Amino acid sequence: MKTSIFRLVFLSVLLTTFFARAEGNTLKRNSLLFFDLDDWVEIYVDGKKVGRKAAHYGQLHEEFEFDLNPYLIEGKDQIVEVKLFNSYCPSCDGNEWRLGFEVFQDGESVDYVYEEGNEKADRPKMTFSIKYEWGYI
Repeated sequence: MKTSIFRLVFLSVLLTTFFARAEGNTLKRNSLLFFDLDDWVEIYVDGKKVGRKAAHYGQLHEEFEFDLNPYLIEGKDQIVEVKLFNSYCPSCDGNEWRLGFEVFQDGESVDYVYEEGNEKADRPKMTFSIKYEWGYI
């Protein structure tokens, strides 16, 4: 019985892989790898928010990779935007923010970003934004 289930699962995985390749999806790794973040980041593709990641008390305790492949259309030039938001801290003298990430397009590292600042604000706000024309990086 266990052998039959194993064969069925193996065959299912094999067929899924075959049909995924047959559909012509040849996108390689397209992602954003975040290694520093304070306070939260939102990711947009062609103006539509596709992801959000928040740091715990201003600290990203482990790297976080955001896969862009589900949102990219092969052969289409698209805009990928990363927006960093900083929370409000009324009792702070300043309000530090940081953003560090690496951009991977078709499996290759194409950009490395590290930005930081310190500004007091009266409300949470976007403090940094960067856009990529995905077909032209």
